Amino acid sequence: KAAARDQANAVLAALRGGADFGELAAEHSDDEGNADQGGDLGFFGRGQMVAPFEEVAFSLEPGATSEIVETQFGFHVLRVEEKRDAQSQSFDQVARTLAEERLRGELARVRARELADRLSADIGGGASLTDAARSRGLTLERPDWLSHNVAGTVDGLGTSPELLNAVFALEGESASSPEVFELGDRLVLVERLALRSPDDETVAEGVESERDRILDQWRQSAQAAWILGARDALLKDGTLKVRFEDAGGPAS
Repeated sequence: KAAARDQANAVLAALRGGADFGELAAEHSDDEGNADQGGDLGFFGRGQMVAPFEEVAFSLEPGATSEIVETQFGFHVLRVEEKRDAQSQSFDQVARTLAEERLRGELARVRARELADRLSADIGGGASLTDAARSRGLTLERPDWLSHNVAGTVDGLGTSPELLNAVFALEGESASSPEVFELGDRLVLVERLALRSPDDETVAEGVESERDRILDQWRQSAQAAWILGARDALLKDGTLKVRFEDAGGPAS
């Protein structure tokens, strides 16, 4: 991460010194999708990019270059060339574009699945995820330390108790899982690089959080039991009567 930040700083310094943006992008960008186009992303609207990237992009004026922007995908330097006002188009005008985007998306999903399956096979054959990815020129994302939480939340990915359980079930301090996890439109494989025990403060916070969760569950169960008991008592003494309508559920 430090090396990537240093590279981004060097690129930014070169831009401020008058270097060509497209040439620098072609030389340094890790985004295989647009490096050959000099980093050109084309026009995009709100909601199409991750939040930190989008926030900076829409705040810049045409011709302006950003500071370094960090997202879960790495470090970025942005330059806005042109802005256009949003426009309404008929379905006929965008039908071909929509069809092409759908086909590209389906092709990308097929290729992603094929790649994930190959990586999984490599891991099943004894390779680590790191080695399997490097052999194919892939860059791995390395999140911060994970904690085994009840919700199954994984920073940068969302919620997946199955993935989190798999990480902590791996044997040995460093190990890879051949299982491919689906999180939204992403396919994810995991490798655990290291283990560390939580400090006393983290344990205390976890105990407090778990205690609150259990107490809340107990309160809800107690409330539900009281309501059902009260209903049964009212039914028994005739205060509450329930009849079933022909058209649907019960009415009281």
